[in-house]
Amino acid sequence: MVRRHGRWWEARRFCEPCEATRADRRAQERMAWERECEESHRRELRRRRDVVASAGSAGIGVPSRFAGVTIHAVDDIGVTASCIERWWSGKPCFLTITGPVGVGKTHVAAGLAHHLWAKGAINCRSFWTAGELIGHLRRCVGQGNVEDVLDAIKRVPVLIIDDLGREAATDWVRSLVLELYDYRYREVLPTVTTTNLTLAELGETFDERLSSRLASGEVITLDGKDRRVT
Repeated sequence: MVRRHGRWWEARRFCEPCEATRADRRAQERMAWERECEESHRRELRRRRDVVASAGSAGIGVPSRFAGVTIHAVDDIGVTASCIERWWSGKPCFLTITGPVGVGKTHVAAGLAHHLWAKGAINCRSFWTAGELIGHLRRCVGQGNVEDVLDAIKRVPVLIIDDLGREAATDWVRSLVLELYDYRYREVLPTVTTTNLTLAELGETFDERLSSRLASGEVITLDGKDRRVT
């Protein structure tokens, strides 16, 4: 017996083999738990890929026409999966894909959206055409909640805006677009844009501050024939 803090306690002998056994058991339990976590993660990734392959990922906003597109399908139009992976792994902010009509810009953006969704980087509505987004916000003006909706869209982990510059650039649209891109620039949030316009033309259409921010990121220019008619 030993006396501690005014009380008598039964002394327990240290048993090195027992302690080693207990430590070994704890290590085995931790390894089993880590293996289960890894397997659970792999199952979730497989589930996401299966959904992309079978039904697309309409929940993140990708149009049905591009439901089966994967990141590896973009190699045939000159944008490799490895190039996009380098952008994503380098603390990404802006990725802008420019080029004339029909060269595959939406195709690339959809493949990227599916890829990031399968990796778990996207978990909500993230893909918008510019016209869709502006129309949605215009309806929210009538409902009185446009600021809340715009604030939510500004903060999504990854935002993909397709076909920027096609819509009429009113003062309200210019203000909205600049507010959206300025926030994501300041917060270094990954933002993918496709457009038929050059950066200089986007600056003339919206604001030079927009083209300056886009130029600070990665810019990919696609060319070639219209894939829709060839």
